[in-house]
Amino acid sequence: MSRNPIAYVCPKRQIYVINTEGLATPQTSATTDALVWGSWAPGSSHRVGHSWPTWSPDGTQIACFRIPQGGAPRVLVMETNGISSSEVVDLGPRLPIYLYWSPNGSQIAVLSQSMDNEGDKLSLSTIRPSQLGQERPVAEGTPLFFTWSGERVAAYIGGSDAQSSRLSVSDPNGHSATEILPGIPGNFCAPVSINDTDLVYVAAYNGSTQVLRTTVGSSVPQAIHPVNGLVGLVSSPDKKRIAMAVAPGGDGTAYRNLSVLDVASGRVQHIVDLPCLGFFWTPDSTRLVVVSVDTHRNLMTWSVVHLNGDIDPITEMVPTRDFGFYLRFFEQYSQSHPIISHDSKHLLVSGELFGEHGQGQKAGTWKIPLNGARPTRICDGVFAVYGPSPIG
Repeated sequence: MSRNPIAYVCPKRQIYVINTEGLATPQTSATTDALVWGSWAPGSSHRVGHSWPTWSPDGTQIACFRIPQGGAPRVLVMETNGISSSEVVDLGPRLPIYLYWSPNGSQIAVLSQSMDNEGDKLSLSTIRPSQLGQERPVAEGTPLFFTWSGERVAAYIGGSDAQSSRLSVSDPNGHSATEILPGIPGNFCAPVSINDTDLVYVAAYNGSTQVLRTTVGSSVPQAIHPVNGLVGLVSSPDKKRIAMAVAPGGDGTAYRNLSVLDVASGRVQHIVDLPCLGFFWTPDSTRLVVVSVDTHRNLMTWSVVHLNGDIDPITEMVPTRDFGFYLRFFEQYSQSHPIISHDSKHLLVSGELFGEHGQGQKAGTWKIPLNGARPTRICDGVFAVYGPSPIG
């Protein structure tokens, strides 16, 4: 039995936590006059919604966006024991997009969107839950994808054209200078952090677009594999391998040619040519869970893909809006919002299930066994995410 707690967003946009015993408790309130121990400004009684619950690495806190009706979005950090919560920062006119805790839990990266005279613009900043109202800008650009590399932020920052785009490594605390990585960013999403110093990314270098590996501070990257198209990269939890697939038609088309890159040797092993929307490693780093789109039936299919190429279908569904957005940017969100249990036995999906297991059942959040057993509907969630396993 999985011992991961689960955080979910209910249809009324409130956040609940299901503990390891299966008991669900509310973490947020539907009005702004709820008790908040730390706040940057006084509240008023209005309806509020919440989005993107994000567990801290030690599982003691959850960060989320708090969105008051007619007010500015805020970043809320709650202790999961219910003792306290804090509104850490006000986003003003910016739209909330994404949250990601640093590995040691001291910082939270905040991605937001604003409009200016040139159109939409993404902004990346960091905050500390202990420092209310303080926000450190890191980067601006479109697109903007990133990962934590130790306590530094490695980011792909888009510009007005390919030549003005860049790959950078920044220290939000200002202890070290920002470094620009070699090459012009290729068509991909978030860089992959292998350890605190080594990164894998896609860039044009020496006349061709390749998957590159570099050590921060080095001016000469290691070329691993040539690519052509939109590239998806997802690191295994043990950091030894990277799952890789390419959408030859670019954004909006299916990924193909799912492969696994061995980080130590640089060898690329082809796994399967299954058209897919996204792919996720199991926490034990032994299998991939793949989601594909069935365009004829207008639904999504989920399968377990073994590294020898065997495929085990597990479920079919139509996702909620929140879960569909998550899948659209799976390379970014899977780093911070795990949907596979720590014991690698269950998948969390939110939406409507099809087939015999979904007949007569309302849409909600489902726990899908990866061994093909019967799914269990666990709540009315529109989005759900596993938390860290309890210690002990």
